[in-house]
Amino acid sequence: MKLPAKLLPPILTVLIASCASTGVPIASYPHPTKALLVLDMQRDFIGPEARMPIENGTSAPLIDAVNRVSASAAKAGMLVIYIRNEFPASDIANLFRNHAAEKGTAGAEIDPRVTMVAETVFDKDQPDAFSSPKLEEFLISHQVNELVVTGVFADQCCYFTSVAALNRKYKVTYLTDGVGAASAENIKNASTSLRDKGASITTTDKWTM
Repeated sequence: MKLPAKLLPPILTVLIASCASTGVPIASYPHPTKALLVLDMQRDFIGPEARMPIENGTSAPLIDAVNRVSASAAKAGMLVIYIRNEFPASDIANLFRNHAAEKGTAGAEIDPRVTMVAETVFDKDQPDAFSSPKLEEFLISHQVNELVVTGVFADQCCYFTSVAALNRKYKVTYLTDGVGAASAENIKNASTSLRDKGASITTTDKWTM
C-alpha cells in the first residue's frame, strides 16, 4: 500500500512524537568546534524514483543548497557529517514509509547528486540521529558544541535531531533552504517550533561560519 506523500509526514509525526532523546549536557570544551549535519539525503527521499519523496520540484534546489553549504563548510575546515537512514526490513513502520530506505536497498544510498565532501557517515534507524551512539561519541571526541542542520525531512529527522541536540545544550542552527519536506508549510512549522526552543533559524546565504 502506497500512501499519498502529503499524508506521510503527519502520520509519521504522530507515530514518532516523542523520539527526541534527552542525553547528557555537553561539557564546556577548551577548544570547541562546529559541525554540519547532512541528514538522509538518500535516493528514496530525493531521487527521481523516491518511495517517500519530498515536495515535487524541490529536490534539485535542496541538493544545490546542501552542496554549496557543505563545500563552504569543508573549505573553512569545519566538520561535515552525513547521516543515513537504514531501516530493518522487519520494521512495521516501513508500511507508512512505503518501504523507503530499507537496509541494503538502492533507495537507502545517498543520492549521487549529493557531493560528498567528507567520509564521516553514521547510520540510524530512528528519527533522532543521536540514536546512533557513534555520532555522539564522534561529536564529543571532536569537542563539537555547535551543529548546523540540513537534509530531510525538515519536520521529522532534522527536527527531532535538532531538538535532541538542544536537549544536550548544543547550539543549533537550522537552515530553512537546506532542509526538505513534503510541503513548505512543514518546513515553516518545524522552523517556528525550533526557534521557540532556542535554535537559530536562517538560510544558507545568510549563515556565517
